[in-house]
Amino acid sequence: MTVNFLTAEDVQPLVSKVDEVLSLLKASPSKMNGNGTIYSNKQLAKRLNVSVKTLANYRDNRIIEFSQVGRKINYTEDQVQRFLNRHRVKSSYTNEGKGVTA
Repeated sequence: MTVNFLTAEDVQPLVSKVDEVLSLLKASPSKMNGNGTIYSNKQLAKRLNVSVKTLANYRDNRIIEFSQVGRKINYTEDQVQRFLNRHRVKSSYTNEGKGVTA
């Protein structure tokens, strides 16, 4: 039976790669098996330029869809897009009769 020992020098390239992956995961929303981006409360609040408390109000009033596992709240890209589409304000301005040529 042979026993091999790893030194800190042997493990350092792996530690560097793991640190790199962790920093990338922390810097951007995670991906959900190709189904779209998943946002945490903090990430979505930043994206929508609202407070985390505002998101809580949206959830409490069923204005935005969300998923919850335990105490963790998540929002998928599809849920966010449906929310944005429902709150889209269309312009009443048309080019007809306004002297604007296309």
